[in-house]
Amino acid sequence: AIAFEARLSEVVGRRLDAFPTHMGESIRPVVEAHVDALHAEVVASLAELDPWFPWCHEGYERTEMAEFVRRARRARERGLEYHFAIQDAADGRVLGSVGLRIDGYDPAVGELGYWVATAETGRGVATRSARLLAAWALGEVGLERVEILAAVTNERSRAVARAAGAHEEGVARSRIVLGDGRRADATVHAIVRGDLA
Repeated sequence: AIAFEARLSEVVGRRLDAFPTHMGESIRPVVEAHVDALHAEVVASLAELDPWFPWCHEGYERTEMAEFVRRARRARERGLEYHFAIQDAADGRVLGSVGLRIDGYDPAVGELGYWVATAETGRGVATRSARLLAAWALGEVGLERVEILAAVTNERSRAVARAAGAHEEGVARSRIVLGDGRRADATVHAIVRGDLA
């Protein structure tokens, strides 16, 4: 595990500048310069995000986003998590975020998550960004498995996972926490390295 984590940090450090998609977006590591735009998009998208994310709530403050970005940087430096802003490749607008968290017990496994601003939904932004990050994690970084968990009632997120190429494997009971703090069953989707062949 130690050798794998060292390689992970080396590869990520070498390739964290930008990952252009084929349809007009890029994903870039979240930095302080993203705080205002990410915060604005969360606030504008509260109605859609709040039911699913415990960190998202009425009155979400800029300071909370700034702290997230600081924690993301520290986690990235430790090889634990990799969070990206999804940006329009033409004008740099922030469209949402996508991230990868490495399993603490098995560093060859990562969990992928995403959100897209309400105004940008329905255009495939989340699907393309999730597919891109999963391919990078499995191909460049060398992970063996990337998982996507979505509440069984979150049809949009489940559709994104399927469209990104993840196989639906089953339901994990009481696996995730919803926006109101309740635990909920989650559909488990996964992409493994062999799926890229």
